[in-house]
Parts: sequence; C-alpha cells; structure tokens
Amino acid sequence: MQPGYEDIHSRIAEEPKWWDENGVPRYEPFEPRMCPRYAPTVALLRIACQDCGREFDVQLAETEYDENVPVNRWHYGDPPQHDKPPYSGCAGNTMNCYDLLVLQVWVWREGEWRRRRKLEGPGRNG
Repeated sequence: MQPGYEDIHSRIAEEPKWWDENGVPRYEPFEPRMCPRYAPTVALLRIACQDCGREFDVQLAETEYDENVPVNRWHYGDPPQHDKPPYSGCAGNTMNCYDLLVLQVWVWREGEWRRRRKLEGPGRNG
C-alpha cells in the first residue's frame, strides 16, 4: 500500500498530473528527469484501480534496460492512495492495479533522454 501524502494533498487543491513510483503526487507535466532515483529507463504508465476503476498516470523506472523485454510487461503494483470522496470505501489502495497503457518510454543514452515511441502502447491489461 502506498503512503497517503496528506501533507501534500491538503495544501494543493488541484489533482496531481501523475504519481511517481513511490506514490508521490506530482503536479508538473511528466519529464523523465523527475524520476526519484537513477535509472536508464523511465516509463509513464496509465493504470487503473482493481476495485473502483479510477485511472492514474504513474512513473516507473528500471535499472536494467533490455530492448528484448517489452515495457508493457512492467507492473506498477498498488495504485496511489485514493480513498477520499468520491472513492470512499475503495479497497483498491491495498490491491494491485491494472496496467492499461504505456504512455511514454524514455532511455538515457549518450548524456540525454531519448523517447522510445516504438515501445509505447497497450499495457499488460490494456
């Protein structure tokens, strides 16, 4: 289960644009440099809660990059906390997610981030 980050949510009225791999809400447009740890491959995924179906855009990073392993095999895990209205009572905070789409894939090569559009598309459950 991801932390709730109520200290952040309580001070910002708008909904996050995406969440990082630790469930931290992010309010600026996604950029791979915003990943919370070093990794040569970073993806932005669209997932859904298994209980209520709410969708989230989330970041996931991999330290091992292998072009032979499709990014749509990656799995985020528990969705970000979302048991406030209108999702009160949702058990999804403690459940896995559905991996719907691979929205963006970025690979660090030769000192810069390069987008790999050919790896984007349906996720494991999309």
